Amino acid sequence: VDIKALAIRQRVDLLKSGLTERSDAVKKCCVTLLIERWLHNRNNDLVELLRLLDVEQYEKEVEIVLHTIFEHVIGSSSSNGGGGGGGINVDPPPYVSAEHMDNEHMFYWRCLIEWYAAQKPRALQQEIDDAMPDTVDFIKLLESQTACSNNTDVSGDADGGDPFRNSFVLRQLLIVARYLNFQDEFSRSSLSRTALKLLESYNVCDSLVPDIMRLLRKLHCNDEEDYTRLIRESIEEIANPIGCHELDVHAVDDDVDAAQLSMLQKTQREDLLEQQMKALEKEKSELHNLQKKTTLKNKFELNVGMSGDEQQQVFDGDELRTRLDALNTQMQRVEVQLTDIDGKTERTWLRMLNIIIDLLQFTTRHWEHHYIKPLFDDIIVPTVIGKRPVVRAQGLRAFA
Repeated sequence: VDIKALAIRQRVDLLKSGLTERSDAVKKCCVTLLIERWLHNRNNDLVELLRLLDVEQYEKEVEIVLHTIFEHVIGSSSSNGGGGGGGINVDPPPYVSAEHMDNEHMFYWRCLIEWYAAQKPRALQQEIDDAMPDTVDFIKLLESQTACSNNTDVSGDADGGDPFRNSFVLRQLLIVARYLNFQDEFSRSSLSRTALKLLESYNVCDSLVPDIMRLLRKLHCNDEEDYTRLIRESIEEIANPIGCHELDVHAVDDDVDAAQLSMLQKTQREDLLEQQMKALEKEKSELHNLQKKTTLKNKFELNVGMSGDEQQQVFDGDELRTRLDALNTQMQRVEVQLTDIDGKTERTWLRMLNIIIDLLQFTTRHWEHHYIKPLFDDIIVPTVIGKRPVVRAQGLRAFA
């Protein structure tokens, strides 16, 4: 039975259950099906096979598949004196062009490096070095993915779609980065700056924060004080972006990028927009009441029950509808701005809290350290008593 005869979930479940089976006979049959049938029928094109397994949706399960192939193809070839990639038809890493920046190539590269590093009794360091690019080239590769994320607004756009669409590729790169040669101070500093930019970017998914932080810890493993300082500065940059004071939060008729506002400015603008919305709702209610009065057929009875000022406010139906349409348009615009600033305010709080939680989890510094205590006073405590349940829950995690 060819792999395409099964649904993707069925393919993955079959391989996972067979390759992790305790029975050697079952496992052997599954390995034969995988390598001698399904892979062989694709001319040993490993990337083509990976495309049939949805590596993004079933990452952990497909890791088992790849490790099995490495063990039985690369491992046996090496033990027999053959080349490291014998029996597999795939573009070899390192990848330094956009042509190979798809999920399957990056997933293969990451798994291959990790498999080399996990070999006993010692890691296959020479193979790792051969498969890794120069650190400078790798930084350019990572920066290209960062630029790809930043070119799409966090809300998505007509052309870009999902702003987190390259998160899977970014995660593979962040994991591979741990195996780079960090001996060169310039390269290490450049990679650190790139990782910090990712940490501060609204267009990088929060799920990547632990991977970014782990890379930064390795880059600064010899100086925890400096690492803590850099993380504190990144959090301050997220809370108060450069140039935020040049923006006018009171310009309610203008489109202001909420991502560029400081946390205080976000709160001020949100309060201002809420006040404007209440005023518009009040005006709309008054216009509805006036519309009801103007549609009464008995003008005589209407005028008897109205004061002189009220009679002057009576408009014809067309004029009232025009005013209501304009009011609804204005309310919709304010609602869009409120939704935007509420979403980005929540994302800002969550990003800062995710970073702080990771920092506290792995630091050896006391919570009263001069870089850490302000994070409790200025961020964690305010979120716990805030109005957003998701943010409050994350704030409480910092105390765990």
